[in-house]
Amino acid sequence: EHPQMIRTLEFCNVYVVLNGTPVNEGKPLSLSKIPPLQGGEAPRIVAIPETLTDPAYKTTVSTTEHGKLPSGKLVLLTSAKSMRWSKKGRHSVTYKVGSEYIGYVPVMELDIQSPFRDQIYGECSLAALEPFQQNDRGPLADGPLTRAVKEFISEQITKYAKEFEAKEKKKYDQKEKSELSKINEALDRWKNQFLENLFGGKGTG
Repeated sequence: EHPQMIRTLEFCNVYVVLNGTPVNEGKPLSLSKIPPLQGGEAPRIVAIPETLTDPAYKTTVSTTEHGKLPSGKLVLLTSAKSMRWSKKGRHSVTYKVGSEYIGYVPVMELDIQSPFRDQIYGECSLAALEPFQQNDRGPLADGPLTRAVKEFISEQITKYAKEFEAKEKKKYDQKEKSELSKINEALDRWKNQFLENLFGGKGTG
């Protein structure tokens, strides 16, 4: 599940033979399925604007080389469980140009302040990033465009994570309200048994 193997396993049949014995019952290797978060089953697709701002120097950079290249998109996916340890290799945003893999950035290295950060990953397709590919196909070379795209990805993951935070808070508030209602009902029953004994009637409120 190393980021550099994802494309290979998606587009090729990879078999492993160890000391003459087929591994995985002779079947091609495949990526394990990642069950999504409830409410995040469908990919979140975000168009990358034609211009972004370099966070280091606050200058505007083109994401299409001023219209010479196609615009890009960011696809965000979710995981029902934290990917921080068990899916660490896939807990990243991979960079693509067409169908070619050119690099990746671990989500943990992005500026995202949310507990749901550990359950979001994805891929960024942008032709203008190709010149920043490095030999190890790991992090892209530093530059105005890569810095701007990295910040854009951080902002979009943060925005997406906040949506799940809001849903979680709403769910918690409803549960808290339900528990409080149960407590009030129990207190009323407790109070009424004494009123019945003292006055032969029930209190209200």
